[in-house]
Amino acid sequence: MKRALITILLFAFAIVLIGCNGTTTTAPTTQAPTTQAPTTQAPTTEEVFALAAAYAGSHTVSAMGSDVLYEYYYIFNDGAYSFRSDFVMNEEAYVYEETGTYEVEGNELTFTPAEGDPYTGTLLNNTEISVFVKASAMASRTTARTLTVTTLELSGIYDGSHTVSAMGSDVLYEYYYEFTDGDYTFRSDFVLNEEPYVYEESGTYTIDGTTITFTPTEGDPYTGTIHGATKIDAQVKASAMASRSVYRELILREGDLL
Repeated sequence: MKRALITILLFAFAIVLIGCNGTTTTAPTTQAPTTQAPTTQAPTTEEVFALAAAYAGSHTVSAMGSDVLYEYYYIFNDGAYSFRSDFVMNEEAYVYEETGTYEVEGNELTFTPAEGDPYTGTLLNNTEISVFVKASAMASRTTARTLTVTTLELSGIYDGSHTVSAMGSDVLYEYYYEFTDGDYTFRSDFVLNEEPYVYEESGTYTIDGTTITFTPTEGDPYTGTIHGATKIDAQVKASAMASRSVYRELILREGDLL
């Protein structure tokens, strides 16, 4: 009896021991990865506007007991600019002028005047710019003004001169262009061997931006450039024997650009 009891106890202990040492393996759960499509946002591209050759504007300011109208324009040509403002104060006509260089980055303009501090402007669209205009020597640049594309129109007389060595002496050529409603006349006066001579030319002209195209009644067309409010150059032929190989500078004597 005693031996039977011990056998039962040993058998029970063996069962418990086997139960403690057993391992339960759970099958792993595999979840399919979730892939989210990337979100792509279209880049925002600012429209870049084209800078024209000339812009004009105006504004009125109360000064010295009256309203003063400032009328002005900018001319842009290959990195150089000129500015001119006309106004009347106390029945006296005044002109304020400025020249310098400019840079364009996107729609932003940076002006570097020959005298004074740099300032900025903006291309608003293809026909307007906004600039901190200084319309007189006494004015400040505290207000941005809007200027609109304009067409350059030559009117008046431009004078020039140059000297050339010819036939053993220096010959001074003095000349001028006169522009009127699409027509021009040219006259050159010089003295050669103590004999006075006159050379004349006439024709029509057109303007594209700042480029002048001359079409004489006799001879081939040639070109010139508007450099500012008071200055142009042209391939001047100062005598019947001369060529048009050199551009000559001419300065406004009287008249208007716009």
